Amino acid sequence: MNRADSVYKYLGFATRAGKLATGAGTLKAMAFKKKVKLVICGQDVAENTRKKAEKLCHSNDIEFRVFGDSFDMSKWCGKSGKGLFLILDQHFANILKEEIDQIQSERKVF
Repeated sequence: MNRADSVYKYLGFATRAGKLATGAGTLKAMAFKKKVKLVICGQDVAENTRKKAEKLCHSNDIEFRVFGDSFDMSKWCGKSGKGLFLILDQHFANILKEEIDQIQSERKVF
């Protein structure tokens, strides 16, 4: 099992626990309610969508990460065609941030 698989598995756990939401429209609605703890954006999401989501996260003090393929993340979450994944629980958010940051720091070494 590689590290990317662990991120996908945690997304699946968060889905089953009811602590994951998806989509740009949901982000807009939930960001102002301060319910979103982390936003994970797929690397293949349109640049305009990524920029809007990142700006919204920055203005509402929400952590934002770009990671992985949207298709793979959607598959693990059981939500097809989504590119933005919203983590609603602080514990899941902390674990996912650590995993994603670790993966990205390993890639920079090489």
